Amino acid sequence: MKKILYMMSVALLLLAGCNAGEPNNNQSTNEPIEETEEKPNEPEQVLTEQQKADHKEKLIELSQESQPRETPQPLTEVQVKEIIDHYGIGEGDKLTNVSFVNREIKATIDLAPNEMFPAKEMAVNRYSQLSDELLKHEGWEILSITYPNIGTISMNRNEKETNEFGDYFPTMVIEEKLK
Repeated sequence: MKKILYMMSVALLLLAGCNAGEPNNNQSTNEPIEETEEKPNEPEQVLTEQQKADHKEKLIELSQESQPRETPQPLTEVQVKEIIDHYGIGEGDKLTNVSFVNREIKATIDLAPNEMFPAKEMAVNRYSQLSDELLKHEGWEILSITYPNIGTISMNRNEKETNEFGDYFPTMVIEEKLK
């Protein structure tokens, strides 16, 4: 990415040098910079600080436009299982059942015993991790996870909250929903 950015800046600087002698009546337009032929006998043009700043700003805009925007993708049943396997299962846990029907994800996960944390805390933690990832994807409305001998947590997508890191279900709400 840095190499591409560097090459784009060099290209813009070269183009600016070619156009530096021409009057620029409207610097704030969004017109593309056109390539011009360089005349071999003309002295090399030096860019002003303002021209350098303008080109740097255009380069930043171009790099931001070329970056892909993260948009939620619709889920398939296979993806749901993979996400649960990766984000909702810890060492020793077992995924015993998964279904994805009518925009509702249902799963049963047997949590392995943990000497450091109570089972209810582990269930809340696993649900939180799993839901954080699932909220990045479209196509589901309800996430219900059953933890045998602990309880079931079921939340609707519209209960999510958003901060600078993305969408999530608040831990306190997840704890309240554990029944």
